[in-house]
Amino acid sequence: MSQHEHLAFAPPADPGFGRALLLALLVHFLLLLALTWGVTWRSTPPDDAIEAELWSAIPEPVAQRNEEPARPSEVKPETPPKPLEPVKPPPPSTAQPALPDKAKIEADLAIEKQKKKDALERDRQIELEKKTAKAKEEEVRLKEASAKKAEEEKEKKAAQERENIRRQEEKKRKDDEARAKEEAKRKEEDEAKRLEEESKHKEETAKRKEEEAKRKEEETKRLLEEKKETEQRRQEQIKRLKGLGEASTGPTDKASAAKASAPSGTYLGRLRARVRPNITFADSQLQAVKGNPEAEVEVTCSATGEILSKKLTRSSGNTAWDEAVMNAIEKTGTLPRDENGNMPPKISFGFRPRD
Repeated sequence: MSQHEHLAFAPPADPGFGRALLLALLVHFLLLLALTWGVTWRSTPPDDAIEAELWSAIPEPVAQRNEEPARPSEVKPETPPKPLEPVKPPPPSTAQPALPDKAKIEADLAIEKQKKKDALERDRQIELEKKTAKAKEEEVRLKEASAKKAEEEKEKKAAQERENIRRQEEKKRKDDEARAKEEAKRKEEDEAKRLEEESKHKEETAKRKEEEAKRKEEETKRLLEEKKETEQRRQEQIKRLKGLGEASTGPTDKASAAKASAPSGTYLGRLRARVRPNITFADSQLQAVKGNPEAEVEVTCSATGEILSKKLTRSSGNTAWDEAVMNAIEKTGTLPRDENGNMPPKISFGFRPRD
């Protein structure tokens, strides 16, 4: 791990470091000033001169002390006083040695002590300057580490934002793809459903057409059979009326009576049209009927067309349809006359559910 990486995890510098440094320098300066004042006070020689009594004829002159006080900021070694020219003693007398100067000794001691204190103070000042320089260097280092950490945080935040944007774009792209797939799947399902419904519709249409064709075929067949049966019944009616006419009239009136009493070709259709609106038959019941079977009934009427009785002469095979036809005849009550004004006493006609 490099020094800068190590400093990035160092504790932050105290915010009052500069103020504490200035306060420490001020206190040391006042202490140094007090010490200097004390040394100067003690190194100042007293104003009174020292007197000594000599037991010689001529005393030797005493050297004057340097009165200049020592400077507190720079202490120089004391220069020994310049000796005065000795006074020649008289020949017979012998000069006595000078006594040691107590004040000089004290001054030398004070100067030596001050030198030591100045040296200690210089050492302390140098150490303080080193500590101050180191503190400034540490402060610069911490500032650089803090700036580097802030830059790294900024870059990390920018990288995180870029990553978030990339993830959002990736999520949006996946969501768009999922929606596109769902839309395509839905379209395929709709298309398949449409094709299935179209195929089913075509099959139903074809089935309906087939059923319609079959129904038309059956209807045509039924109409032919009905026409045939109508003609047959008409012939039978003619024969029956002819027999009645022969019994009551002469031979010359038989043909005209039979022709006058026979029903017309559209009469049976009019009878069906009169009865069919009264038939009640639900679609669900119609779906249960297979094919288009006919229920044939025989109706006995009065001369005014009132229905006197009814009888099911041929069942359709479906009880519900047979009952619906019989109920419709009962509800009708009266049948119309023929075009020629005749009202046949007995009439046979049939009904089919899909007509």
